[in-house]
Amino acid sequence: MSRAVHLPVPCPVQLGSLRNDSLEAQLHEYVKQGNYVKVKKILKKGIYVDAVNSLGQTALFIAALLGLTKLVDVLVDYGAYPNHRCFDGSTPVHAAAFSGNQWILSKLLDAGGDLRLHDEKGRNPQTWALAAGKERSTVMVEFMQRCAAHMQAIIQGFSDLLKKIDSPQRLISGLPRFGGLMQGNPNGSPNRPLKAGVISAQNIYSFGFGKFYLTGGTQLAYLGSLPVIGEKEVIQADDEPTFSFFSGPYMVMTNLVWNGSRVTVKELHLPTHPHCSRLRLADLLIAEQEHSSKLRHPHLLQLMAVCLSPDLEKTRLVYERITVGTLFSVLHERRAQFPMLHMEVIVHLLLQISDALRYLHSRGFIHRSLSSYAIHIVSTGEARLTNLEYMIESQAGGAHRDLSRVPLPTQLYGWAAPEVILQKAATVKSDIYSFSVIIQEILTDNIPWDGLDGSVVKETVVLGNYLEADVRLPKPYYDIVKSGIQVKQKDRTMNLQDIQYIMKNDLKDFIGAQRTQPTEGPRVQRYEFHPDVNVCLGLTSEHPKETPNLEIKELKETGPGASNKNKSRTQNLVQWIRGPAASTGLRCRSPL
Repeated sequence: MSRAVHLPVPCPVQLGSLRNDSLEAQLHEYVKQGNYVKVKKILKKGIYVDAVNSLGQTALFIAALLGLTKLVDVLVDYGAYPNHRCFDGSTPVHAAAFSGNQWILSKLLDAGGDLRLHDEKGRNPQTWALAAGKERSTVMVEFMQRCAAHMQAIIQGFSDLLKKIDSPQRLISGLPRFGGLMQGNPNGSPNRPLKAGVISAQNIYSFGFGKFYLTGGTQLAYLGSLPVIGEKEVIQADDEPTFSFFSGPYMVMTNLVWNGSRVTVKELHLPTHPHCSRLRLADLLIAEQEHSSKLRHPHLLQLMAVCLSPDLEKTRLVYERITVGTLFSVLHERRAQFPMLHMEVIVHLLLQISDALRYLHSRGFIHRSLSSYAIHIVSTGEARLTNLEYMIESQAGGAHRDLSRVPLPTQLYGWAAPEVILQKAATVKSDIYSFSVIIQEILTDNIPWDGLDGSVVKETVVLGNYLEADVRLPKPYYDIVKSGIQVKQKDRTMNLQDIQYIMKNDLKDFIGAQRTQPTEGPRVQRYEFHPDVNVCLGLTSEHPKETPNLEIKELKETGPGASNKNKSRTQNLVQWIRGPAASTGLRCRSPL
């Protein structure tokens, strides 16, 4: 039977519950009781350490909130995730900050806990610490400020400081200067020794702003590195105009130069005045950084570095250079520059993106926000999939890890599966739905749902109306789209491998037909053959050697929500080489 837990007053949250008698429920109950022996015993049975209660809280969150140091230690040792998002967006780091226990927070920071994350009200861990009252908050806030100052000094080149202070635990107030013993408190771990080199094994460090390590050590290890750089290291090239473009509702990409290399930098693009929801959107870049730094595939956009501002408040992601822009931009905003998109190039691009999707699915990820904004044309005939900030990862027991807990923006509802729009469980078939919508978008030259506002799309879905495959789509793409955008997931019978097989065979048949009968047959009217696929995209532009000079100011007019105006402006220049498939209006159907 669950017993009542007396939380500190005022407390930012209530504790959730687990009503069954499962091992996970027992784990949560033993944590509330502070029963270290029973917690460790149940963890040895191999249960999922990050199982959540009715409010999405993990055992680690509860232990941190209640200031139970020994339990935090054992949960972290068993792999509990310090940045797990509760349903309100808070993390165990938030809970530790509120507890006032520096040992607990330092343990979570050592494990990769992040001080930059916000809950749904825009509150970061420091805000939670301040809510605990002056007596507890003063020491905790000062500890977090020391962690931030240490990280700032390291970024500015004082990496030798890590030889003396290699862990947040060494920044705890009251700790003897050269290690030794730290006197405990009633809720802490008394007489805990600190040994140099143990905390930061293999030169990996974390002070609340992401894990990092120093190169040049003697330890042999397979560990990828992601440079952490300052704002002054990314600059505007002196031999090319400014080129910026939207990569979804909240992000903007700008072509710059870093260390002599041409790169594209991604950052948040929002009004400057602070607002809680906007503060939380900054977490999206941290989520994308986390995903992009661990995933490697030829058709995922390559993350090259992370750029931090001097105050550590602003994060920018440095990617490989994107010379063309998003697929959305090419289709709907800049068609005057790309009046001719050849079918074989379109199929090649779709095959590349489907390869990237299959890779993500094989690693247990679901993209969820797949759209033509997420497909970037980096060069002629080369596409990359990106915008991983809304991605979720499958966990044990059917659970999913969401690094940001930020809802999918309504601007992307046009591509989203009904279950994603309605915030139900997403699966790989949700991505197949979005991929099928993109196929229809390309082949009809029409924004999904005719560019309707996302709130209208959701209302339409709630009323039981859905997208329908356009009957004028050329075969076999009509069959792909018809299967892929079925309302019920079980009715989306084609998987990505099936879709790839169909597209490859269609392209192969077409190329063969062009070589044997270049002027005959109805299929040939849909395509124009080019033996070199790299001549088909960027080089068919009317301005092949020029990069569009798009300032951020101009992007406000051409970003999400303004695409219909741009489409009408260039409609007379649109020339698709694919036959009768044309722009169509919104057509809906009701589920059976």
